[in-house]
Amino acid sequence: MGPALPALLDAVDRKGTIRAAGLEVGWSYRTCLNRIRAMERVLAPKCWTRRAAARTVGGARRTPEARRLVKLFHRWRQEALRLSDVAFRKSCVDRHPVAYRSAGR
Repeated sequence: MGPALPALLDAVDRKGTIRAAGLEVGWSYRTCLNRIRAMERVLAPKCWTRRAAARTVGGARRTPEARRLVKLFHRWRQEALRLSDVAFRKSCVDRHPVAYRSAGR
């Protein structure tokens, strides 16, 4: 799961429909449905619920499970980026210790 799918789920909550969320993230309605369904098949929790609305317009909301999944993804991604930065800095110091330290880092 990359950053685009959590962005879609967030947009569904903000916009209230999958179609409007798709427009926000630049995906077609069909692509949105396919991505959500694929995620549900792999991860098992239902990601969104439909709600009845006016005759011509439906609606969708993220489920509590999807909210927890998005929060977990964001925490995981922040930690992965932090660890990547640490490894990069260590690599720079190991390869060029004098140049790296003299630059004030």
